[in-house]
Amino acid sequence: MEGPPRVKGIHTVRIVRKGKPVLWYIYAWRGGPCILRKEGGTRPVIDDAALARLAAARAARSRATDQTLAWLAECWRKSPEWRGMANSTRLQWGYKLTAIEREFGDAPLAAIDNTKFTTDIFEWRDRLSDKPRAADYAVQVLSALLGWGVKRRHLKHNAATGVNRLYKAGQRAHIIWEEDEREIWKKARPARRIAFEFACLTGLRRGDLCAVPWEAVKRSAIVWQPAKAQGEITVTIPIIAPLRKLLDSIRPEDATGPILRSEAGRPWTLSGLSHAIRDEAAALGLPPKHLHDCRGTYATELCLAGVTDRDIADILGWSPTRVATIRRVYVDSARTVVAIGDRASGVK
Repeated sequence: MEGPPRVKGIHTVRIVRKGKPVLWYIYAWRGGPCILRKEGGTRPVIDDAALARLAAARAARSRATDQTLAWLAECWRKSPEWRGMANSTRLQWGYKLTAIEREFGDAPLAAIDNTKFTTDIFEWRDRLSDKPRAADYAVQVLSALLGWGVKRRHLKHNAATGVNRLYKAGQRAHIIWEEDEREIWKKARPARRIAFEFACLTGLRRGDLCAVPWEAVKRSAIVWQPAKAQGEITVTIPIIAPLRKLLDSIRPEDATGPILRSEAGRPWTLSGLSHAIRDEAAALGLPPKHLHDCRGTYATELCLAGVTDRDIADILGWSPTRVATIRRVYVDSARTVVAIGDRASGVK
């Protein structure tokens, strides 16, 4: 049988990793945006979705002159600043940048450098407002592009400055996995249960959950420098008693490499871990909460362990006020309810 037709002009990158599945990246052209990613197996087939992304990228490139936003985006992709980003960031930002080019690629730089362009950005953001986090992400990438243009003297102003966020961090800041829900999680499949418990006991973000290795586990803390931070940030997670118990129960004889692994024994991918937590929660009949809500859950663990609000805020990168709200809503109120119940039943 004849295989799928070859697409001319694309650039394929194959990354071989010791002990891990091969990674495939397909770019619209060498140095262009990524249109397809695949983990494991043979060279990926260019599907309809990838072809659509390729067509959009090529259309944006054909419009790229020294007078348009498309040209500015092309220059950014070739810059040291873009190449200096983590691979995962370039991939995700690349998707957003392609969408930005579809929306504003034809806009002359003179129009972009006008404060009236801010109105266009607001209108675009509002059209995406049914998914506020995605809308904010798109504006973030656009602002980064325009900010780069200002630094390179292609623009005088960043018209995205002042475009406020739709999604408020506090919308999920006070959502945690309740104690009864965490009890139900004990019935989950082992690899998913371990990932969930580890997330609740470390408060790590998804990317760090997938990557943090056994080598980062010290006597009293997990000390970890995320690759994305390029050595500029060190994450320090105190090992409280429940976390120590979990680590001791899952530590392999050869404790090296990523701590969390899927049912197949491979490190979790970012999307794989998110989907696994979501799907397992649904299978267990739990409410539609997110992997990110484990961070708030971790804050309650630290509260119960006697850590101060300011120290918790430093660990999680939150404000002390945000931590105080979680303490008030989930920790202090729970203790008050228990105390009232004990008094009513005569328990001393």
